[in-house]
Amino acid sequence: MRAQIVNAIGAICGMVEMNEGQQLKSDKPMIAISSFGFAERCVQPAIGLLRERGFEPIPCHAQGKGDRAMDELIRDGVFAGALDVVTRGIGEELFRGNCAAGNDRVLAASEMGVPQVVSTSGLDMISYGNRKDSAERYRGRKLAVIDELRLEVRTTPEELAQIALVMAERLNRAKAPTSVLVPLRGWSSLSVQGRQLYDPEADAVFVAELKRLVKPEIAIKEVDLALNTPEFARVAVDEFDALYELCKR
Repeated sequence: MRAQIVNAIGAICGMVEMNEGQQLKSDKPMIAISSFGFAERCVQPAIGLLRERGFEPIPCHAQGKGDRAMDELIRDGVFAGALDVVTRGIGEELFRGNCAAGNDRVLAASEMGVPQVVSTSGLDMISYGNRKDSAERYRGRKLAVIDELRLEVRTTPEELAQIALVMAERLNRAKAPTSVLVPLRGWSSLSVQGRQLYDPEADAVFVAELKRLVKPEIAIKEVDLALNTPEFARVAVDEFDALYELCKR
């Protein structure tokens, strides 16, 4: 609830402060970082670590609108890189979830030639409105009922194979250093061992397909951590920092 309130306040403040013609400016390189509540324990430490490294991180909430805006700003040349922790918009778009984010997720950074570190948070679920017909439709699948408005449905191996295909096609168009970090102990707070969406076998299908489809220049690194942890945040920021330095050479 605290994270939701903070996000809501941020959205309101942003609408109040922004006006037509105003530009995002900073004397530091601005870095987009995608986020959502089920990855908060990774994203918040990552923001602090990026600031310590001399970057200006701009969090973009991946609820469909925030990640679309992130991609638009990447294409406008606002961001010098992307720490794309929450790529859920790809699956949400493919399978008509509540948080569909268009067809530019990952692709914008690839085509614009900015360094990007991509991870898998949110690909473990599709968000649907928690209506009675939704619960009935997905009976028999792993579900997480968040509240009266949100039902998270675990992605199947078949769905993850489709997501891997789309992500690989977009990653393969990257013009700048790019890597993918895959946490082995859960992609969100809902898919760690003991939680409703835990399914390492399904995750493994995604990883195998992605490895098979991406070009050799793109590193896919498996990390023996859960994504929703400060430890994974440090790994992700270290990886981004290294890619950013490569671009400066």
